[in-house]
Amino acid sequence: MAEETFLQAVGLLDYLGFEYFLVPLFIFTLLFAILQKYKIISEKMDANAVIAFVLAMLTAMFPDLSTFIYRLLPLFVVFLIVGFSVMLFFMFFGLKQNEVVDFIKKPGIVIIIFAISIIIFANVFSSQFGSAFTPGEFEPTNESSYTGTGTQVFARILAHPKVLGTIILLVLLALSTYLVAHSTLEN
Repeated sequence: MAEETFLQAVGLLDYLGFEYFLVPLFIFTLLFAILQKYKIISEKMDANAVIAFVLAMLTAMFPDLSTFIYRLLPLFVVFLIVGFSVMLFFMFFGLKQNEVVDFIKKPGIVIIIFAISIIIFANVFSSQFGSAFTPGEFEPTNESSYTGTGTQVFARILAHPKVLGTIILLVLLALSTYLVAHSTLEN
């Protein structure tokens, strides 16, 4: 019963066009926070607010971009919640906050977080814009051709052994390059 009510509320928000309000608000908040923290363009709060507002409104002018960000947000929120839950799990067993933060800053963990973020981004990108890259007049040459929705095509391509091998090889090369460069800087 409660699940149906929640789904009806989400459906109502989608029907009312909530994504066209949420995405510009999110972009404004994120850009304003970045501009205020790092003072990239100006040190004045009003100038940073105007710049963030204009960029947020530009985002609202492109419905495909708004829909893309709207679909991307829940996946990253779930990713962050799982990450914080794992951190809390280890902190419940006695690790200090500094130890957890130092562990997260290790190059291997940063690469894993970055790779998961890229996979989430690519998945949403392929489901949102996949049909633009596979025109309707494409004729499959055999039964194993990649057909289906953008997400299905992305999953099939990503699960191909050559693609997986290439990704693993590139990750190992990047990690080894970083570790070699980092160890020479320390010496």
